[in-house]
Amino acid sequence: MNNKAKELNKTFDYQIPENLENSVHLGSRVFVSFGKVKTDGYIIDFSEKSDFECKYIDRNI
Repeated sequence: MNNKAKELNKTFDYQIPENLENSVHLGSRVFVSFGKVKTDGYIIDFSEKSDFECKYIDRNI
């Protein structure tokens, strides 16, 4: 995620909506909701499930 706070130096899980399934891949830059703000991030891994309730990626950049 593009955030200057050092405590955010970790990964976050997001779901890929159906309309983006064929257009995102490892390294894709995406736009996501993070708390009350919208920010960009990068896809660094794919997983079949998460331990968290995930928001959807807003769009591919």
